[in-house]
Amino acid sequence: MCGRNRTSFEYIPNNHFVSSRKNQMDISTNIREEVNHYLENADERMLKIVHAILEADANEDFWDELPSSVQQNIHTAINQSEQGLGKTHEAVMDKYKKHG
Repeated sequence: MCGRNRTSFEYIPNNHFVSSRKNQMDISTNIREEVNHYLENADERMLKIVHAILEADANEDFWDELPSSVQQNIHTAINQSEQGLGKTHEAVMDKYKKHG
């Protein structure tokens, strides 16, 4: 929440939304219990998926691993977008639908 003093709401099982300020500990406990239950009963495929998610989270800052040319292209694209020089996703998809 970037230091803002406002209440956010989070999803908990059974389609309930609750104030995160009031029930954060309960939510965390419930989620941990549910995840532990799933992991205890998970097949190999599910364990691999969870492992990949955890690995991706541990390596979330991949920016430094990108080649400098890719980093520069990303900066250029962001600058162009901020200047209004980009195209919307819809416009690009329309172009390729006509040629596909």
